[in-house]
Amino acid sequence: MKYLLILLITLFFPTVSFGETKESMCLSYVAITGNIKKAHEYQPCLDASDLGIGSAQYSVGMSYGYAGKNDLEERYYRLAANNSNIAAYLSLGHVLRENSPWKAIYWYQRYAATKADGYGYAAILISNLFSELGDASQAEYWLEVCKLSPYKGCTNAYNKKL
Repeated sequence: MKYLLILLITLFFPTVSFGETKESMCLSYVAITGNIKKAHEYQPCLDASDLGIGSAQYSVGMSYGYAGKNDLEERYYRLAANNSNIAAYLSLGHVLRENSPWKAIYWYQRYAATKADGYGYAAILISNLFSELGDASQAEYWLEVCKLSPYKGCTNAYNKKL
């Protein structure tokens, strides 16, 4: 009787056993296998994405990018960004850079505003985009932001502009 009850509970309440969540299963899969390229094929990652877990949405977006499905990559990065996943801000900038430079600037600026590791990298990307768009004052401003950050690439970029 005890085993029948366990079987019925398992069938009617399909949850992850041993307290492991879909999010942790997704992140463990990515971390342990090192296979971010397949996150979009791993059901717990998709389930966690559907639940609004930003880290899972970011992983799925990244894997769609590796698969060459750029529309889905952007879609999942946007979902992750809407859930405050700051890595998605930077990734959206990369995805949008060629076709929508102003949108890319917006996402790079959101990333730079967090002052997270690598914000200087985002600042130099913004500076480069403003330079390409012909706005020298904004390009110079963002180069200065970059130089104030710990990012080492700012010095090289500054020397190239001299």
